[in-house]
Amino acid sequence: MIIAIIAGTLFIVSQSLIAVNYQEYYADYKKAEIDYDNGIIDYDEYDDRRNQLELELYKDLWVISILSTGAKVGVYVAFVFIIVFLISIVLDESFNRKMRRLALGVSGIFLLALCYPIFFAPNPIYYFMP
Repeated sequence: MIIAIIAGTLFIVSQSLIAVNYQEYYADYKKAEIDYDNGIIDYDEYDDRRNQLELELYKDLWVISILSTGAKVGVYVAFVFIIVFLISIVLDESFNRKMRRLALGVSGIFLLALCYPIFFAPNPIYYFMP
């Protein structure tokens, strides 16, 4: 369960990093645009800055996507282990009937949470440049 919590936290952090990365890109892009409008830099330097910012944005998104994918896999693996553990409680006759039913219900909830992205997920997240 601790592994699932850690992996879920990493996934949430990676989604937050995506938002921060976009905001940093927009701020730097706007600064380059203002510098060009004020005549501080010429068009060639402005174009170089835009290209460099876009390259850094995609590089950072690539690194963040690796973290995000690893966190998703960690959550799914942890859920599978939790389900197997709870099913072993259901099949063990030494536990009382109430405990076995509770374990079956909780394992069903974890199974639904595990299968949710397969059947009911909204459209996948795409990272587009505006």
